[in-house]
Amino acid sequence: MSRLSLSFGPVSAVVVTIVAYMSPQFLLGLVLGMFILVTGMNSERVFDVISDTTVGQFSTTAVAYLTMLGVIVWYMKRYRVTWAKIGLGRGIVPSDILYAVGAFVGYFLAAAAVLAAVDKVLPSINLEQEQQIGFESANGVWQLGLVFVCLVILPPIVEEIMIRGFLYSGLRTKMGPVVAALVASTLFGLAHLQLGLGAPPLYVAAIDTFVLSVILIGLRVKTGSLWAGIVVHALKNGLAFVALFVFRT
Repeated sequence: MSRLSLSFGPVSAVVVTIVAYMSPQFLLGLVLGMFILVTGMNSERVFDVISDTTVGQFSTTAVAYLTMLGVIVWYMKRYRVTWAKIGLGRGIVPSDILYAVGAFVGYFLAAAAVLAAVDKVLPSINLEQEQQIGFESANGVWQLGLVFVCLVILPPIVEEIMIRGFLYSGLRTKMGPVVAALVASTLFGLAHLQLGLGAPPLYVAAIDTFVLSVILIGLRVKTGSLWAGIVVHALKNGLAFVALFVFRT
């Protein structure tokens, strides 16, 4: 696969991706600050409503993902980058589903092997931590529906467009496929360390998502599209949703 020809390169791709990832925090902070200032409500009460209710968590999650997507779309329009250039030049086809099913199995085997190797080589790393997903209070069909959107719909679409689409395409203008895949996957893994949440770095999530990203980029290269990767990502998150929320209830 030859290097891509785009109006932006690796530096722009990395910077815009980081800005897209960080922008929801600034936007939500600004909106909440203005809301508290205008209404005079107690800030602790506002944060409790957001963090302890399903609707509040859904609202902030949806705004975060839509903001990230908005930054990428704005940049693409600004520099006339077409959807085809980042892997969405066609609709989904049956072969995407077939590749996705095979890759889904391959991902679980690869992730298990890599985590086992890390545990053996670096036993000091805690791989037993639980990821803080939120939505602990979700109950009932409509609330679980909101959780489903936040876990199974938004992340696969937005993250595939942002990482395996925009970021990887930008890296490929100057890098070979292997190096570009490793750089994009490393950044994706680092984003899942969950730093700043008052807990130790979530290494297990970073390693898992790194492996997932490598598999998804392989699908992008094989199929020439993001669709198979979106399906795999949705299947992975869907399995977690069923295990954590459906079986729990």
